[in-house]
Amino acid sequence: MTASKWREKLLSGVKGHVLEVGIGTGKNMPDPVQGLKEIKRVCRDGGEIVMLEHVRSHNKIMGPLMDSLNFVPLHL
Repeated sequence: MTASKWREKLLSGVKGHVLEVGIGTGKNMPDPVQGLKEIKRVCRDGGEIVMLEHVRSHNKIMGPLMDSLNFVPLHL
């Protein structure tokens, strides 16, 4: 399943006002735990935090391709 399909499936049940937060690889944030605490802080009472995480593929072709493209989000 592609990342866009995962995202579509994940968000299919989301309702109301949505704040989408992208942390990227976490390398642009000195303290990822503090970043998660900040997401929780801005979430309304009764709100829901929904997360999509992706990791490097073990596929012989996709894994190295992901490695080669990893510099893109790191330098935007």
